[in-house]
Amino acid sequence: MPESWTGDRDRCRVAGIPDSVEFATKPQLARRMLARLLDAGAPVGWVAGDEVYGSDRRLRRWLEERDIPHVLTVKRSEPLTICNGRAEALAARIAPVAGVADLLGGQGRGSAEADPAGAGGVPGPRWCPPR
Repeated sequence: MPESWTGDRDRCRVAGIPDSVEFATKPQLARRMLARLLDAGAPVGWVAGDEVYGSDRRLRRWLEERDIPHVLTVKRSEPLTICNGRAEALAARIAPVAGVADLLGGQGRGSAEADPAGAGGVPGPRWCPPR
C-alpha cells in the first residue's frame, strides 16, 4: 500500500483495508515474501533486484546471513563490506573480467557466468552491480 493510503485510515476503511495494514517499503515487502517462502520450505535459488532493493542494507545483510545468492544493483557510492570500500572501487577491480563490463555498464546485459574470482578473491555468488 502506498504511504498516502496507509496514512489515511478513513480512506483505508472505506476501501476495506484493515487497520493492521501498514506502509512497507519494497525491500521490506520482498524480505517478508522471501521469509514466508523459506519458512514454507520452498527452495530459493537466488534473488535479483534493482537499485531500490540493492540500496537497502538491511535486505542485503538479511540475504547474506541466510547465505542466499543474490544480484542487487547498488549506487556507485554505496558503501560495501567487501573490498573495504565503495561499489565503484569494486567495479574498477572486476570490470576487466570477461562479460562483466556490460553488466556494470548499466542495462543488466552481461554474462552471468563471470568468474567471481575476478573480484579480487571475493568469495560466493554475490554481485552488486553499481550504476
